Amino acid sequence: MGQVFQAFDIKHERQVAIKVMFSHLADPDAKERFLREVQLLKKVNDPNIVTIYANGTCDDGNLYIVMQLILGIEIDKLLKHKGTLRPAQALSIVLQTASGLAHAHKQGIIHRDIKPQNLIIDKDSKRVLIVDFGVAKAFDSKDLTRAGNVFGSPAYLSPEQATTQHMTEKSDIYSLGAVFFKLLTGSSLYKGSSIMEVIVQHVKASIPKLPDSHAKLQPLLDAMCSKDSRDRPSASSTVKIIKTLLAKAEIKALPPLERQVQTAKEKETAIMTQVLREVDDKSPNVEVQQQNRTPLYAFAIVILMLAAFFLMPKPNPLTITSQEQGSTVFVDNQEVGKTPVTLADISLGEHDIFVVKNISPRERLSAHRKINIPDQGEAVHITLNKEFLVNDQWVDKHTYQTFQQSSQANQLLQQAHQALKQDKLFDAEDSAYVLYLQAKSLGKSDPLFIQALDQKAKAQAQGIYKQRGYEALSMYIVNVQASWGQRPWMQLMLAQAQAAVEKVKQEEHKKALLLAQKKVKPKVEVKAKPAYQSSQDCSFCPKVVKLKSFYMVDKPISVAQFSLFLNANKNVPNQYFDTEKAGLFLQNGRWTAQYHSENLPMTYVSHHGAKAYCAWLEDVTDLAYRLPTAQEWEYAARAGTETTFWWGNESKQGMVNVLGITGKDLWSKASPVGSFPANPWKLYDMGGNVWQWTAALERSNEATIKGGSWANMLLDTRPVHALSVNKQQRSSKIGFRCLRSP
Repeated sequence: MGQVFQAFDIKHERQVAIKVMFSHLADPDAKERFLREVQLLKKVNDPNIVTIYANGTCDDGNLYIVMQLILGIEIDKLLKHKGTLRPAQALSIVLQTASGLAHAHKQGIIHRDIKPQNLIIDKDSKRVLIVDFGVAKAFDSKDLTRAGNVFGSPAYLSPEQATTQHMTEKSDIYSLGAVFFKLLTGSSLYKGSSIMEVIVQHVKASIPKLPDSHAKLQPLLDAMCSKDSRDRPSASSTVKIIKTLLAKAEIKALPPLERQVQTAKEKETAIMTQVLREVDDKSPNVEVQQQNRTPLYAFAIVILMLAAFFLMPKPNPLTITSQEQGSTVFVDNQEVGKTPVTLADISLGEHDIFVVKNISPRERLSAHRKINIPDQGEAVHITLNKEFLVNDQWVDKHTYQTFQQSSQANQLLQQAHQALKQDKLFDAEDSAYVLYLQAKSLGKSDPLFIQALDQKAKAQAQGIYKQRGYEALSMYIVNVQASWGQRPWMQLMLAQAQAAVEKVKQEEHKKALLLAQKKVKPKVEVKAKPAYQSSQDCSFCPKVVKLKSFYMVDKPISVAQFSLFLNANKNVPNQYFDTEKAGLFLQNGRWTAQYHSENLPMTYVSHHGAKAYCAWLEDVTDLAYRLPTAQEWEYAARAGTETTFWWGNESKQGMVNVLGITGKDLWSKASPVGSFPANPWKLYDMGGNVWQWTAALERSNEATIKGGSWANMLLDTRPVHALSVNKQQRSSKIGFRCLRSP
């Protein structure tokens, strides 16, 4: 496809190779193939695959690639010089190639042209490198199955390549097996007088046999060159098999073959030659003028002997191998030995093959295969898959995992019932509802459990109201809603509790009127009025602190508080917030805080989302809620102080959630609201934890944030400090709080 130059990369100070596409090949298809090599090589990074550095277009329009320079020798040239290699050398070359292919296959790439010419041994590192990905393709490429296209070199084509069927990564393994045979014997896997004859042998011919001295390598060759791609090992499995072989001393000691292995075709030619020689030896002497003419009866004898040879019934040997040596083989339900096993004679027709190897009393490797003799050939490699014993039946991995999942779900459901009996209902990891959600995620639901949990939660709510009153009941129901959602009894119980509170207030009012009529003045204890005063405008409203001229919410708005707003406003534009990142998820059509996130500050909310929440509070309370201005926020943060921080001018550990100030920097993220001390006006997180939106606008698309965050330094938390950011920004470091005008 192109010409390769050795060059020096001045910028990176390294030797490189530059591949420039030939100008006479600059048609669209060739360019696509050239660029394909660039794109595929950019995806791989492996010591056994050539590295690409850059690509581009020359001034004359030709494409080029800058890649790793390999100064070494092609395997093909090595074989021409040495003839054959020692088995240990051949195995090392195949192992390194398989290792590189395993990496390429993980990236979804098939090379499609593995051959000795595309394998180079680097002279410095002595590593084998795979080159020329020009015909490589991704697994999902249409070219892998395009009718009539044969990619690769004839001597190393897989059967599916030869017949233009769908190719997989196992096609590279077949080609590598053919390379393995070439390294051992110096000969191609199949030979023929034409390319078509070679292709036909790849599809139909038996795999050549190695000499008895090298028979221990035959199972690997048979597996890699199996006609059925399903029986070939993967590239990573091939690496493991070869490592096992190289660990054996007898394999390392094997010498190189001194002669080429005779293929089935060569054996047939040798027999025919011998037959003709024997016929010639038995021919009668004739006159000199007839010596160059073969008698007719000699042709008849040749034809009869050839017919006898080819029509003679032959035994049908079958060698069975698997990736697990020593596996038990059953043929038609009869045990015949351990793999690798060769059956001297097996009858024509269909046979059932079952191979099994026990790992433990409850695990095994096994496989079934139907074969047909003589179509099968002389060898079959069977890949074993893991099976598990479940309820006296052997099942595959998927079925076993399903069974395990069901068992785990049942166990979680039992734990949920036990937690329910212990009154551990919500929030904690071992609480009833959390355990039930885990069981439900594994496919196990229980309506009766939900009914029992509902009754238990209702009973707890009634007990809390009797012991602690209406406000405690409201907070409990808010927490239940954040974990579970709205339940039918909640609003009725709140309404009844509110009515009871109103009744008590009316009775107290009547008592006050009676006292006034009797002119009896109750004793009033005079106390100093505090500089601040906390109050709550509704059961679900955030607590506010009364300052000089306005009320400020005492903490940043939490995830649980924001979920109430979302559930009451179904049509809030989703670009205002990112619920998943903020810790919210939809459950039964309602937004619910994720476990342990309900008290975290609501982040990943834009300036518009913060304003929408304050507007909702204003709508449900008829009170003037809004975002504070930058000046109002700073006034509240200072809390009447004149120092750099509200506690003084120096840094002090444990006062705010910022980077590196809490000793070990305990919070590498936002902490729950109110985790650090409040300022003198009982306002929490007026510095650190999360930045907070204000109403101040720098430009039409920007707004001011104040306070600093858990990811900032202490100086960023000064009340005077401010930043300007885009109003659309949604960040883990930005939250908000509301202000209420009097």
